Amino acid sequence: MALVIGTAPQEGLVPARPRAPKRGEGARWHRLMLGGGFIVLFLLAWELSSRVGWIDPRFSSSPTRVVSMLLRMLVDPVFWMHVQATATGFAVGWGISVVSALLLGVSMGWYRLLRDALEPFFSALYAIPRSALMPLLLLWFGFGLTYKAILVGLLAFFPLLLNTISGIRSADATLIRMARSFGADDRQLLWTVAIPGAVPFILTGLRQSAALGLVGVIVGELFSSSSGLGYLISNAAQTFQTDRVFAVIMVLAVVGLMLNESLLRLEARLVLWQPRR
Repeated sequence: MALVIGTAPQEGLVPARPRAPKRGEGARWHRLMLGGGFIVLFLLAWELSSRVGWIDPRFSSSPTRVVSMLLRMLVDPVFWMHVQATATGFAVGWGISVVSALLLGVSMGWYRLLRDALEPFFSALYAIPRSALMPLLLLWFGFGLTYKAILVGLLAFFPLLLNTISGIRSADATLIRMARSFGADDRQLLWTVAIPGAVPFILTGLRQSAALGLVGVIVGELFSSSSGLGYLISNAAQTFQTDRVFAVIMVLAVVGLMLNESLLRLEARLVLWQPRR
């Protein structure tokens, strides 16, 4: 028995225990350290190559010049007007695509008759290159918000739709039989078995649709818009402002990383039964 010298602990006080790391916390930090370290090495190599003349800074710029340009852009009110135009087009288009893809995906995955009726139409629409639809969208909707939102929706809709259908159709047959044996009807089976089991598929579709939606709004602004970050890239490239092009690309990269990380955190909270890797 260990002999403790000193005053006895007060009644009701429990010695503090070291906090155990949360599940997946070590893996998350490991991923951040490796990914961040690779980015730092890439930026150092880029800066060094530009300074020693291995690459032409007129066409490739350098990290220090890009950061300097970005700092000047961040205090420019016009830049934030373009950010607002891009964010609005993305938010409207992605929001509409998420709601419609989830409703259709769950319905088509659960009801075979509806899937057989709608699947040929969506398969044909999915096979059409989105770039081929851009002139038609411009003819119908012009250069405004509606055009960008529809283009974002067309790109973001199908990944979420297909993943949701796959998730609903992959519902555990054993759980379904067990629930039916306890008297569950189709509506209860959908909400208690099929949809919870499809959550990993849905979240994967959300990540893919967010990335493609961001691509859609930038592509739309690159070729047919007078505002937005895509327009800034196009205008800067035409006037050989390489620093500005890379600065806007850096902003888009940060936005994409934030979207992806937010959805990964959402997935970690919702899919608690999956082991963290």
